[in-house]
Parts: sequence; structure tokens; C-alpha cells
Amino acid sequence: MSRAADPGQRSPRPAVLVAVLALGTTALSLMQSLVVPLLPTIGAQLGVSPNAAGWVLTANLLAAAVATPVLGRLGDTWGERPVVLGVLATMTAGTLMALVTASLPLLLVARVLQGVSYGLFPLAISVLRRELPAARLDVAMSVVSSTLAVGGVVGLVAAGVLTRDGADYHRPFWIGLVVCVLTLVLTAVVLPRRPATGSGRVDWAGAVVLALGLVLLLLPVSQGNAWGWGSPGTVGCLVGAALVLPGWVLLQQRRADPLVRPALLADPRIIVPNLAGLLTGVGLFTSFLVVLQYVQTPPEAAGYGFGASVLQAAVVYLLPGGVAGVLLGPVAGRVVARIGALTTLRAGAVCGVAGFGLLAVLRDTPAQVVAAGTGPSGFPSASAFTAVALVGAGSAAAVVAVTLAGRRSPVPGRSGPA
Repeated sequence: MSRAADPGQRSPRPAVLVAVLALGTTALSLMQSLVVPLLPTIGAQLGVSPNAAGWVLTANLLAAAVATPVLGRLGDTWGERPVVLGVLATMTAGTLMALVTASLPLLLVARVLQGVSYGLFPLAISVLRRELPAARLDVAMSVVSSTLAVGGVVGLVAAGVLTRDGADYHRPFWIGLVVCVLTLVLTAVVLPRRPATGSGRVDWAGAVVLALGLVLLLLPVSQGNAWGWGSPGTVGCLVGAALVLPGWVLLQQRRADPLVRPALLADPRIIVPNLAGLLTGVGLFTSFLVVLQYVQTPPEAAGYGFGASVLQAAVVYLLPGGVAGVLLGPVAGRVVARIGALTTLRAGAVCGVAGFGLLAVLRDTPAQVVAAGTGPSGFPSASAFTAVALVGAGSAAAVVAVTLAGRRSPVPGRSGPA
């Protein structure tokens, strides 16, 4: 874990520091949520299939999985400030590239650059651990965690409003660019310069093997429907992941300066929160894709769906989950203080399961659709709102619980990878 700065060396403006870090995590989630309701529009305007357009999300997810553990280690080795500024500059460059490109391959490159921004969250938590006194840390971490939902809400609404009626899909990226530049400038001004807490070199060989294992694991998760869950590609990737990831653990045990200490890999205080965080992210990612594909499918073409526009998909169908996350995120920190992180995590998981359960059984009955005066598309009833909101609320509670659970599991000198 990052060593706390001496009281005299801590940030003289802790509230400003928390606000800037919260803006950074808001920018992170904004850039990821912007494209979720845009996938059909991107496919149509670039002349590619829906499966090909889905790689706009997949490329981003894979980049995040690969970059996040490496950036955490770099933060410990080089210090958080240069790494945070580098990540923000990379995200800004990716957003600018997404604005000017008109081809899918270049858009995928832009999304890979944006995916690096996922490393901002653990880096922000590491900065908070260093700069804030223990009495203020839980509240600050809850605030920063909950802003992930804020960025999601802003991104969904911006995408829906700016691309309604088939407008150019590039429009929402202008908002993203402004937020990225503002965050980069404010962070450069506010984030204090501190010496690095770690030592040694980055295990680049371990990083490459871990990246390969994560790619093999996450590719079938994101592309399973397109490839077929029993296809050779899906099965081959899962088998490869089952071989590579344990091999990576063995490699870490043999390295003098591993990317992740072997002791962490056997510590349930570290493994459980990180595994829970991974599953929470996969669940939220899956809910976005499932809901988006279902509600935007024309019922006359497939016999299901609502034929929702981008605006309706973003604001009516996806927004309730984001709003639930915004409302519950700050509260979850207090709940953790009362009943513990593990119990809060379980409650969040129950909410998420309940939301998916409702979506599984209450998605095509007449009671779920009410007439709307804005066009032929249907709108969900309270049951569908409840389902999406439960998934969002459960995810928000789980993220805060996972974050605070990690705070209660100190690992000297290695907050980033943990």
C-alpha cells in the first residue's frame, strides 16, 4: 500500500484533491459509457456489421484489463503523479483520435488508448491513501468510487441527446474531449509531487503473460454470442486462459521483482475484493450489452425488442441504472462502516442478481410496455425500470465495498497492483 505522507507533507487542499480525482474517475466512466448506446449508429455510419461494431467495446475492455495492473505497478515504482498525467494524456489523445477518424480500425485504436484510462481508478485510490488522514479516507474513497456512476449517467444522456435522429456519432466525443483536457490541466496543477514508494523494476515479461491470459479470458466473454459459446474460438480461448493464468502465477513466484507479489495471490483479503471487482465489471458490461441489444431490436424483424432509438435506449432504458448508482454510491460508504464491506458486497450482488432475474422473466409481457407519444417505440414499465436500477444499484454498492475492502487490507509498498 502507498505509505501515507507525513502530516506536514499531506495535501494542503484535501477537498480540492478529492474533487479533482473524482473528476478524473468521472472522465474515465464518461468515455466508456458514451459509446454504449451508439453501437448501432457507429455500425450504420461506418458501414460495418453489429458484431464488428461491438469491437468498439471489446477493444476498450481488453486494453483496460491489460493496462490496469501494469499502471498500478508503475505508480508504485515511478510515483503516481507522472503515471496519472500520462494516462490522462493518453485518454485525451484517444478521444481526439476518435473525433477525427472515420474508419473502424482507427476507431478501435482510439478506443484502446481510451481503455488505458481504467488505470486512473486504482491510481486515484493510491493517491488518497497517501495524502489523506485515516479519518477522512473512507468518505473520500466512497466519493471517488461513486463518481464512476456519475460519469456513466452523463455519458449515456450526452450520447442519447447528441445523436438522436441519426446524427453523427462523433458528436458526443466533443464533450469527452473537453472533460479530458480540463481534467488533465487541473490534475497537473493540484496533484502533489511525491517520491515513489516502490522499488526495483517493472516485470514486463510478467505483464505480457498476464495480458495474454486476460485477453484469452475476456475475449469469449465479450464475443461469445457472436462466435457461439461452443465454438472452437470460444472454447480455445477459455482453455488457453486456464493454462496461461496459472502459468503466470508460477512465473510471479520465480521472479525476483514480480508484477504482483506471490503473497498477494494467496491472500484472500486481496483476492476476494479483486475477483469481486472483476465480476462486478463483467456483470455491468454484460447488462449494458444485453439491454441495449434487446431494446434497440425492431420487434417486426426479430419478434422481440422495442425498436428504441439511441435517445430512448440511453435515457429511458440505461439511465435508471446510472441514477441508482449515483444515489447509492455515497450511501454505500456509510453502509460499509456499519455492517462491513463483505456484507455490503453480498447485498450488492443480491441486487444485481435480482435485476438480471427480472430482465430474464419480465422483458416481453404487455405490462412492460406502455404507449408513448414520441414515436412507435415502446417504453418499459416500472418492472423494467426496477430491473435496470437494481443492476446499477448493486454494481455501485459492490464497487464501493470492494474499494473499502482493499483499503482495509494493507500491503506495504504495493497499493497499485493490489
